Amino acid sequence: MLEQIELKPNWERNQVAFLDFIVNGTSLHDQFDHPQVRDLCTVFLSNQYEFDGKSSAAIHASWFLGYGETPFPDDRIPLYICSCGDFDCGTVTAYLTVNDGTIQWSEFRFERLTEELQDKPLELTSVKQCVFERNAYEKLFQPFLRKVID
Repeated sequence: MLEQIELKPNWERNQVAFLDFIVNGTSLHDQFDHPQVRDLCTVFLSNQYEFDGKSSAAIHASWFLGYGETPFPDDRIPLYICSCGDFDCGTVTAYLTVNDGTIQWSEFRFERLTEELQDKPLELTSVKQCVFERNAYEKLFQPFLRKVID
């Protein structure tokens, strides 16, 4: 069965507005049962950052669509991060698989980019995988690719 994904505003964590991943009607964040994940927000924060003239939302969306390299090993995509935007504070990542008709997130884990913790990611086993219909998934994230900071 293919999951349905939406992005919906959420202001509850750290008083930061962000778009939360809603999978089959439930926040993906709420499905992770580890305390280190509790205060994290999605990478689609209201306070965007600029990198080479592109908003952080555009860069993150490109990773979600399988374009470019992420800063994480094996090009894992960052799903939830600290509200400050720093991956070293702790990040929920997933392995991204792009197929002809589907896109899959799997092997969820909490990790940091710091060298001393890179070898010790915490596996988040409460969510096994999410498989999405590719066309609907791409329609959700492609509009972010056009966001450029003036």
